[in-house]
Amino acid sequence: MTLAERRKQVDEDRHERSPMRDYMNAPGRMSKGKAHSRPDTNLVERGPAAESKVALQPLAAAAENPTWVSSWATAYPGMLSIGGQVKLPKRGDSYTGMWLYVLDAGGSPVVQQEIKKSTDDPSGDTPDTGAWCYDWWASNSYPTDQCFWWAGSALGGTLEDGKEYYTWVFLNSADGTSSPGGTTSPLVEAFYSGDPRCAGGNLYLLRTGAPSRLDPDYHQRGVVDVRDLTRDQLVELVRRIMVANGTEEEDDKLVEILEANVPHPRVLNLIYHPDAEGFTDDLTAEEVVDTALAYTPFAL
Repeated sequence: MTLAERRKQVDEDRHERSPMRDYMNAPGRMSKGKAHSRPDTNLVERGPAAESKVALQPLAAAAENPTWVSSWATAYPGMLSIGGQVKLPKRGDSYTGMWLYVLDAGGSPVVQQEIKKSTDDPSGDTPDTGAWCYDWWASNSYPTDQCFWWAGSALGGTLEDGKEYYTWVFLNSADGTSSPGGTTSPLVEAFYSGDPRCAGGNLYLLRTGAPSRLDPDYHQRGVVDVRDLTRDQLVELVRRIMVANGTEEEDDKLVEILEANVPHPRVLNLIYHPDAEGFTDDLTAEEVVDTALAYTPFAL
């Protein structure tokens, strides 16, 4: 398997396990509690929610308010993730996009994002934050009058562990109008589900069916659980991952050993997507290891 083929394989696997899919695959799930009150619009800087009289826009606008917006949190390794569903007054194809705001309980926005039907299809991608209407896809079995939204970040990012948030959604129509006041979701608490290299993070390995170091049979299956590798050993390990000449299971085990030996939470990005970590060119095995070892985790 070439590096390009392995990169594609990792992308597909990452998309399958993306927290976005937990919200996409739950059109029937509702959140508990009442919708949060609309926030102080003075704190919002972009889009229709920033207009001084957002709640007083004429109700004759073509883009109605969403019927309801739900919210819940999902466990995902090394991330905080919240999201939910958006119920529409008519088919999703009636709208050209939406504005997604995620705010803390005090009304301070942490996300102010416009989503366009024409450009922001998340298929095959793993964006941390976004929204999408099922009806914007050509053919699927999901409800045509619903959308899903999601927001996530690593520790120290957009969301904070133990903090409550809600979303505020506005729909956009082809005539340029937006929902007259938007619709809010109930509050939901974001929580950190643990680094996948730590004991708490093994919840993810068990949930996805991957072998866990907490499993007593793990070593009997021939998996070498190597800790405290030297730099040279890590470089050799990364080279083997880059070459990807083993089976998918064997390559995944090498990745698991690498992740257990470096503090960087996104070491696979350094190998397959260095641009996501701020690099303009592919990294050598030595550069991957040095960058991964130099990473300083966010202090809890």
